[in-house]
Parts: sequence; structure tokens; C-alpha cells
Amino acid sequence: MKKTTTRFWVDVIMFVSLFGLLITGLIMAFFADSGPNVTEASKYFLELHRHQWGGIHSYFAIVFTLMFLIHLILEWKWIVGKTRSLFKRAWMLVPIVLMAVLIIFISWAVTPKNYIQYKKFNKMWGQLQMQWPNESPVDSIQENLP
Repeated sequence: MKKTTTRFWVDVIMFVSLFGLLITGLIMAFFADSGPNVTEASKYFLELHRHQWGGIHSYFAIVFTLMFLIHLILEWKWIVGKTRSLFKRAWMLVPIVLMAVLIIFISWAVTPKNYIQYKKFNKMWGQLQMQWPNESPVDSIQENLP
């Protein structure tokens, strides 16, 4: 197979898997409810449970990641050449790295952290409870002793 044909199919599979990630992500975000305070029936959409949609989402993510790695391997010479022509000096990469760190920090900062809602969720099934902030490890061990 020609290299251009291989690139084409890799890009098509990447596009389809990215589209699948988008659709399954939107379904999990807006149509299949989550959390301990919703009914079990509301966790279904198109006769699939939220966790089943999550499994499909994971498969799309794996395919996309594999195709992305193949894409990088196929285009590596172009990437290196273009990077060298754009960034003649190494210090020019610093703003890109800082933006990446800033995006990661902002994503973490805006994620809701509602520990109270999930604190007693595992207790009703007789499972060991997770360690939550403001709890000492000794207290949770003593609660689980017979």
C-alpha cells in the first residue's frame, strides 16, 4: 500500500473515532445521568447503561490513541523539520510548555469537588469506605472493625 493511502486511512479512522468520542461523551454528559442521587432508570439511554456508554467511549479512545501514534510515526520527519524551522531557538518552546501546564491546572481547578455527596455511597453496599479529607485513617479503620 502506498504511504499516502496509509496516511489517508489512518486519518479517516482517527476522524471516525474522534467523532465517536464526541458523541459518546455528549451522551454521558447530557443524556445518561450519573451519581448516587439519581434513579437507576435515568442512567439508561437508548437501552444502554451509562457504564456501557463509558465502555464504548473507552474503545473509541483506544482506537484514536493508536491511530494518533501511527500518525505521529508516519509524519515524524515533517514534524521535526517544521518544528526546527518555526523554533530556531529552544527557549521559544517555553511558552508552549507553560500554556500546557496552565491548561492542566485550570482543568483541575474548575472540576467540581463535592465529597459530601459521595461520602456514604459505598457504605450501603458493605464496602470499605474511601479516605475523605478531614478524616483520620484511624477513624475509618475503627468503623470497619467487627
